[in-house]
Amino acid sequence: MSKILKIIFILLVILLLSCDKDDKITNPFDVHDEGYFSAKVNGVNFYTNDVDMPIFWGNSIMIFGMKTEAEIGLSVEPKIGTYIVKENCTAGYYDKITTTHFYWATEGQITVSEANDNQNISGNFNFIVNIEGNIFNITDGVFSVYKVEN
Repeated sequence: MSKILKIIFILLVILLLSCDKDDKITNPFDVHDEGYFSAKVNGVNFYTNDVDMPIFWGNSIMIFGMKTEAEIGLSVEPKIGTYIVKENCTAGYYDKITTTHFYWATEGQITVSEANDNQNISGNFNFIVNIEGNIFNITDGVFSVYKVEN
């Protein structure tokens, strides 16, 4: 009986060691060429490294983090500082399951903590979106985008 348990144990170890790591990346601090977005949407984790190449629009940069079911968009000056939604920056959320477009934040802030020579921009954000009477709290947001081009 002991010999059978040892064989089962060895087979289980081999099986566990041979399993591939899940391809889905959930750690927002993993390094990716294009960058990442991480936040909580009403307490549910939102993470993606599918980040649109930033688009310059006037003095602001527009950045989008995209998932199959939702997107987060930010528009902010690419300069270190804290920006208040509806005063000097915008933020939005697109719930692709229940809506057909972005809804823009009614309040919140975006903080740019790194912005160097239009190569990288990173920071954090939080905001509130009202989608047809449903409140979406976007909290603990972190973003980092690489290879920003003007």
